[in-house]
Amino acid sequence: GFETGVRISNIASSTNGGSFSLEQASEPNKSAWLNSLYQGYVFASSTNTLAVSLDLNNATELDGIQLYAQRSSLQSDMTYRVWRFPFSGNAGYRLVLDQDSAELLQQGSFQKSSRILFPQPSQLSAGQHLLVVELEGGEFEANFDFGRVLKTEKSSLPVMWTGSDSDMYTFGLNQTGFSFVPFAALLNVDASHVVEAKADSLQTDKNKSIELNLMDNDFMAVGYQFNVDIVQQPEHGTISGNQYQPDMNFVGLDRFQYRLLSIDGAYSSSIVNVQVEVLGSNEAPVAVINVDNQDMTVGQRVTLSALNSTDADGDVLSYRWEQLAGTSVSLGNATSVSASFTVPQGAKAGEVLTFRLTVADPSNETSSATIDLTVQNSAPITLADTATVAVGESIVIDAAGNDSDVNGDKLVVQSVQNLTGEGIASVENGKIRFQAPDSPADGIKLQYTVSDGKGATATGQVTVTVVASLKTTTFKNSEGGGSVSYWALMLLAILGWRRRV
Repeated sequence: GFETGVRISNIASSTNGGSFSLEQASEPNKSAWLNSLYQGYVFASSTNTLAVSLDLNNATELDGIQLYAQRSSLQSDMTYRVWRFPFSGNAGYRLVLDQDSAELLQQGSFQKSSRILFPQPSQLSAGQHLLVVELEGGEFEANFDFGRVLKTEKSSLPVMWTGSDSDMYTFGLNQTGFSFVPFAALLNVDASHVVEAKADSLQTDKNKSIELNLMDNDFMAVGYQFNVDIVQQPEHGTISGNQYQPDMNFVGLDRFQYRLLSIDGAYSSSIVNVQVEVLGSNEAPVAVINVDNQDMTVGQRVTLSALNSTDADGDVLSYRWEQLAGTSVSLGNATSVSASFTVPQGAKAGEVLTFRLTVADPSNETSSATIDLTVQNSAPITLADTATVAVGESIVIDAAGNDSDVNGDKLVVQSVQNLTGEGIASVENGKIRFQAPDSPADGIKLQYTVSDGKGATATGQVTVTVVASLKTTTFKNSEGGGSVSYWALMLLAILGWRRRV
């Protein structure tokens, strides 16, 4: 329409919606304008075929159409067919189509005036085309024109013909005059014909910035304006405006990616690579590992340090720690100057845990060092035991049965000492043999030493209780008639008591 100062830019869309930026006019009465989709007095045109001429400067995709139509019957939907015909631009008032030249682009159904997006776009080459839309079960709407719309358009409307599908190959379609059919085609220009970004290779010296003139070798069609959009930032430098600054003391190859994006967001180029070679001398760092805790028993926290690693160029180094061998540990701060871990449960005495340190400078020059740490043996852990035995009896006590060893070693009793002195204690096949005294006793203390078989020992204690035995008691009666059991004697006493009663 007329120049109003209204601008739409930053157009973006996705499957969930779309957005754009609207710059409104600062002057009054400049907030809108008429266009060819303006609907004035609308009536059914009694025509179901529409032909529109197209003159495309670039190869284009036809993504959809906007139709304004009325159904012939409320009980059925309307169907559409979109055809393409070659066109030379020489047609007059009446247009007769050549059926042999017809190319069916799209077809489908719709219920009311609406925008129709095709499942797949149709390709249109650069040049002139005749786009024909044929309806079934409906008629196009028409608007009385009387030249009103033509006067408000900055450029003339495309030439348009309407008529019946039964006449388009015989009698022909007629060019519109005082009325027109509102219609829109959604054309998506192939961006490669509008813009093409090309890869670049640049050079600069160590610690020196360089100006980026990325668009110098790119293609942009006349009439379009584009900006550089950095898609992937460089790994070893930074970009500010049109300047690339390498990281301090970095030497080597750096890369980033960009595309060209039109100022209204409608067109973008493919993404291309830019390689920056930063020239200069550089020496690799030297990796050194130190251990702050030499206690490698299970459960101990061990810290690995790279503080003594050096770099001749004075570069800031990055660190990476990793375990190469041994029972797996959880390595904390694996990308810091110091890493730490806990010697894990089940690590055997003598097992070797191997770790590697890799240091890198900004130019990705690296150096590695490894260290072997041997797991030390840990003493067994004992728990108190208790046992009960009858007087004069002998029992075997598995004192090591409830003891444990963090290295997973098998434990056996090595020696035992009777602290109380009652009864006799000895070691038998890695367990304790205890011979009870002939009289009851409480709190007999046995102190034992348990061994893991690898030189580590621990002491434990067993508390033994000796109880009276329910053995047979023998006595001699007055007639010398032998002996009876304790229970027989008790039975006789009960019987005698009952007689008295």
